[in-house]
Amino acid sequence: KKKKQRNGIIRNLFDRLVQCGVHEALLHSGADVITGADIAAIEKKEDLLLLKCQDKREFKGYDCVIYAVGRGPLSTELGLEHTSVKQDKRGFIITNEWEETHQKGIYALGDVNNKVPLTPVAIRAGRKWADRVFGSIKDAKMEYDLVPSVIFSHPPIGTIGLTEEHVREQVKNKKLPEPIKIYETHFRDLKYGMYSNQSEKVMTHMKLVCVGKEEKIVGLHMIGDGCDESLQGFAVAIKMGATKEDFDNITAIHPTAAEELVTIKVARGDEDNYSYNCGPDQKVDLK
Repeated sequence: KKKKQRNGIIRNLFDRLVQCGVHEALLHSGADVITGADIAAIEKKEDLLLLKCQDKREFKGYDCVIYAVGRGPLSTELGLEHTSVKQDKRGFIITNEWEETHQKGIYALGDVNNKVPLTPVAIRAGRKWADRVFGSIKDAKMEYDLVPSVIFSHPPIGTIGLTEEHVREQVKNKKLPEPIKIYETHFRDLKYGMYSNQSEKVMTHMKLVCVGKEEKIVGLHMIGDGCDESLQGFAVAIKMGATKEDFDNITAIHPTAAEELVTIKVARGDEDNYSYNCGPDQKVDLK
């Protein structure tokens, strides 16, 4: 089954704010962005490369093509066929919450089980496993929810928790409480105040996803200068169960971009969607 493509540039596991923000940033940098192009063939024509799409579109005149198709696990040479260890169709090893495979005494953690493929996650999962197996800490295990993650794009992306779309789905299925409140801010950093050339000013986008009467924060998503550095501190607060009121009760550090997250006062309305500069139709179905 072909996955639905939203705005075309980044995987749907990221919030729409991140999807559109990175698309907008690439366009701002001068890159030509073509979405929905499923490559059927790459051919060499007079020492240059020609890209042919499944919809018959062609793109020509390239010296080099970097084809990012993702990666799979290095599990084929582990001899798992001689064990009871189970793998998914891509070769990732299936484990439970304790990193146990289907064969007693064999564990798998890190990228090979494809839970959250990040280096710090693999390190922490290994430490938790060792604490439990060798350190007599009975309940030690890696918690894979609320893992902060950064993409070092230009500008960088920082994200933790559920996307707005996932929250709406979980509220609909009664897994999270109503109401949903979304707080967003879109701005250019103050450091660009002296720039006369508008094209040199990079946008920053931030979003808080809150649920329930207490407005517990279950998702934070942002893209902009410094978002990678500021995420770590906010991740601690969100992991501890911070609410919007907790954020409001913090004195802002001025002038910083991060202060925007503790000074947003008004929730976004369902029809009050920010218009990103990355395509003709940026509306999202909030029903």
